Amino acid sequence: MKEALSTVENFQSIVSKEKLSPHGLSFSDRNGRLFKSNKKLYRVISKQSTKFYRKLFDQGIIQNLIAKNLLIETEIADLEVKDYELVLEHRTIPFVSYPQEWCDEMLRDAALFHLDLCIELASNQLTTQDAHPLNILFDGYRPIFIDFCSIIALENQSWPAEHAFNIFFMNPLRLMAKGHTRTARWLLHDYDLGVQNSDLEDSRHKKLVVNYKKNILNYGEKIAEKLRYFLLIFFLRRFMSKKYKPPSMIDFFRETQKKIMNLTLFYSHINFSPQSNQSPIPSESYLIQKIALTEQIINDLKPNSILDISGSLSQGSYSKLAASIGCRNVIMLSPDELLIKNMYIYAKTNKLSILPLIGDFSSPIWNLSNEWVEPAHERLKCEMVLVFSVIDDLIFDWWRSFELIVTRLSLLSKRWVLIEFILDNNKIFDEPHLAWYSLHNFIKALKNKFCNVTTISMDTESRVLILCEKQ
Repeated sequence: MKEALSTVENFQSIVSKEKLSPHGLSFSDRNGRLFKSNKKLYRVISKQSTKFYRKLFDQGIIQNLIAKNLLIETEIADLEVKDYELVLEHRTIPFVSYPQEWCDEMLRDAALFHLDLCIELASNQLTTQDAHPLNILFDGYRPIFIDFCSIIALENQSWPAEHAFNIFFMNPLRLMAKGHTRTARWLLHDYDLGVQNSDLEDSRHKKLVVNYKKNILNYGEKIAEKLRYFLLIFFLRRFMSKKYKPPSMIDFFRETQKKIMNLTLFYSHINFSPQSNQSPIPSESYLIQKIALTEQIINDLKPNSILDISGSLSQGSYSKLAASIGCRNVIMLSPDELLIKNMYIYAKTNKLSILPLIGDFSSPIWNLSNEWVEPAHERLKCEMVLVFSVIDDLIFDWWRSFELIVTRLSLLSKRWVLIEFILDNNKIFDEPHLAWYSLHNFIKALKNKFCNVTTISMDTESRVLILCEKQ
């Protein structure tokens, strides 16, 4: 702790004119420490590791990893810090996402990506000392490795991160392959334990199997005795053979990749609108008009980042629209994992700069944070937020209030929010206690957080668009 405080003080003395803060998740690495300063990321390398990492730069290994898009862009910074001989600067990724926000295919790609990195490192007698998915961020649809100091020398042809890889990648993927994607993502919140082998056991399956165990136990023991003899002879002959070579680390990594690729990832459907939605179904002409107006507003305002939290009805159309007309920083956020999974596959296939994430912005637990983890409204904040086909579902199916919805939108928006509001919903008449649901009351709530609130009339009497702007 004293060494960490000393590092902060020494670094602060160099960049005293800039706001400095140690990165929350950089606290236990003996090789270096990460700092944020004026929207830049610096890494101070410890004395005992300076020679090793300088050599990697001198040999061109770091530059090669960067060129192959395996490592975040990193260069030696022109900074001096007392008691430290090497300071690095990293490119910042626009948005920080966490593994529990990824769909199953994103976690699979992150796992395969980490193994690609390990294969490249092993060719230079290097490896990673840690295999936590927090060491990877998605830059749009592309994973990138960010934990520079996780790169260490490969010794004894063993991978020190194998256990971490199993509990944070392999086991979660196996659990997802059983259809338990939601369980796997919740267990990924556990920074230390991840998904243990015991978490993979299905209690229902165990009850079915237990009745057969007693019947086959005796028979199995008899077969096992014979197998032991033949296996012993087989392995003795193989190890004694001069031609036999133990598998290399590269072989191990490639074999692990095959296991991951062979997993069939299932989706267990969750109904996010438990009650029957009686909102009027929009006409095709209205949808065409809404898309055209949205495109015009985006082109006129030119936001540098867009967060799309539109409902399942839109099927990601507005994320695709924003990315296709040139917005380079687009996030799609939805609690519907299948929707996010489909968008991820679409973005990757079409090389669109879209980051699809699983989450409900209105949930009481979504924005939780602590000293290590940044709140979502800071990590995912965008200049513009799009909210289509969502408000009425949040009110009538999930019992959210106008005040809560508007407050969350205000936190997520740097400047603008474009909202679709449904004027007529038959549930209002079924549930009189929701009579407060009206355009007048919604605009009143919006004006508490936004200085400009403009209603845009549409070619229908059942829906309007509302453009909100902060000062």
